[in-house]
Amino acid sequence: MKSILFLSVFFICSCNPRVYRVNYTTQSKDYWDCGVPVKKNMALVDTLVKVGDVKLGDCGSKKQNEEQSIAVLKNEGCALDADVVNITKENSKEEWATCYQCEAEFYVKKKPESPTYLPPKKKMTGAQKWELTSSILIGTSLIVFLMTHTAIFE
Repeated sequence: MKSILFLSVFFICSCNPRVYRVNYTTQSKDYWDCGVPVKKNMALVDTLVKVGDVKLGDCGSKKQNEEQSIAVLKNEGCALDADVVNITKENSKEEWATCYQCEAEFYVKKKPESPTYLPPKKKMTGAQKWELTSSILIGTSLIVFLMTHTAIFE
C-alpha cells in the first residue's frame, strides 16, 4: 500500500513546472506557435500594456532546463496574444531547485489610435474559417443571382 502511494505521489509530482497565473486564465487548447519573443529584464516603454504575470515554480522530481521553461512561457504568451514576454526574475542557480524557475510578465503593444487596451482577436479555428468562407460564398452567389434576374425583368 505504501509503495502504491509513493508511486502515485511520484508520478503526480514529476510533471511540467507549476504555472501560477496572475490576472489571466488560459487552457492548453489556446496554445499555438506565434513566435512571441522572450526577453530578460527588458526596459519597458509607454507603448506596451501588461496583460498578465506568470510564475514557473518547482516541477517536482523532474529536471527541466531553461529552454523547456521558455517554451512554456511562449505557449502562455501566445495564448494571451502577447507581443513580448519579459522575464523579471530567475532562480536557475538554486541548488535545491529541480528545474529552471522564473517570473515573467506578458505585454501587448498599444494601438496608436487607441489610448486603452483592446483585447486582441483570437486565432480562428478551422471550423470558424470554413463558416466564414461559406457565408461569403453564399452571400456573393445571392448577389450575383439577384443582379442577373433583376436585369432580365427590367
